[in-house]
Amino acid sequence: ANQNETSSSADLPSNNEEDRKLVTKKQAKWSDEELAEREEKSRLQNPDIDGILEEIGAVGPYQVFYFLVILSGMIAGAFILYSLYYFDLQPDYLCIFKGQEAQGWQSCKQKDICVKDQVRDTIASYEIDYSSQFSLHNWIAQYDLTCMTEFQESMIGSCFLLGAFIGSFILPRLADVFGRKPLFIVGLVLYIISVYFLLVSTNKTVMYSMLVLGGVSETGRYYVAYVYAVEIFSKQMQSNAGLTIFIAFDLCKVLICLYFMLSTQKNWKVMAYISLTLAILSLLLTLFRMPESPRFLYSQKKHEQANQVLRGIQRRNKKNLAFSFDLKAHYEEQQTFQASKDKEEQQINALNDLNPSMSSANIDALQLREDVSRKKKESEMLAQARDESKLEGNFSELCGVKVYARNLTIMMVVWSFGSFAFFMVPFYLKNVKANIYYLSL
Repeated sequence: ANQNETSSSADLPSNNEEDRKLVTKKQAKWSDEELAEREEKSRLQNPDIDGILEEIGAVGPYQVFYFLVILSGMIAGAFILYSLYYFDLQPDYLCIFKGQEAQGWQSCKQKDICVKDQVRDTIASYEIDYSSQFSLHNWIAQYDLTCMTEFQESMIGSCFLLGAFIGSFILPRLADVFGRKPLFIVGLVLYIISVYFLLVSTNKTVMYSMLVLGGVSETGRYYVAYVYAVEIFSKQMQSNAGLTIFIAFDLCKVLICLYFMLSTQKNWKVMAYISLTLAILSLLLTLFRMPESPRFLYSQKKHEQANQVLRGIQRRNKKNLAFSFDLKAHYEEQQTFQASKDKEEQQINALNDLNPSMSSANIDALQLREDVSRKKKESEMLAQARDESKLEGNFSELCGVKVYARNLTIMMVVWSFGSFAFFMVPFYLKNVKANIYYLSL
């Protein structure tokens, strides 16, 4: 068609052969308006996954159910793994000192009872004063941690973080291969096992081991789960979903603090039972009622399975659409569109090599060259996107690509400071001479 349009000399600004080539190239190239119209037409005919999610219910009843099921498994960890500083909080004690037996029980502290990891010779007997506001039924009695050393105390928090460090190299990566759902289930199972043995055991080695296992479970039960939870929403709603998760965690931590501050029982096992209930409920519902993430299925080119998940959401949300959707057709159309963009890029590069002489077509050529400069930048971005799509996702590529390495370094620094504030500061609040409940709130 372009050849037919340019065959007539009336369509050309001059008879100059170079100008003729330039105009032919210009007419062969799509304009911005044509590209936008083509892309919009593609979106309407075969909408992408975001467009489908918006149409079948951006925040429909099923998305709410889906989100709450995953959220219950995520916040289960707040009652145990994010509350460790309550579980090894030293209580107030009552002591009978040797040589002062006639005076009976006297108020005392851990430092009065212990020297290093041994009970002082001056102590005839001691027990926890549960009438004190700061004496909890926690791991101090269950695991006999009254005279634990500073190293043993620090190991309680470090074991959890060690497990999370180990798990970060395993579970999230497997979730990109096998799916969000199975690795979320693995995280829940590991977490349930760790909490159960923390409940029934009195052995310190078991305690440390289960904290490591709990840390490993964190990477599936929380890190993978976060992605699993937000992927059911369109991109416009994902930030709100993430914010809701953080608010839910904050509310749980406030409720935990209020329980230990106001309750007469002050028993850590209540937290364990709540945590197990949430985790088991989330596990059962995920196993029997939850689909795989449609975004993951689409990324793996499992288009028909993704279509089935989306149609299930549409059916449960009771949404009637004026159009049918097919992610495979959308994918193929996107591939065709990308091929057209690649062809356009080649044409732009060819235009950039032209050097037309000053003639009646030069005004048009100069305008075209300005467009070429802008298009060249866009083509560079497209080339970068194509290069990224060829990456296999291994660790060497993460460090080898300059942009990724820079972003990784920045995020490591940011997360290190953030983790210190989120984990370490609360864990050592008990060492501050102030009301731990007020500090926690």
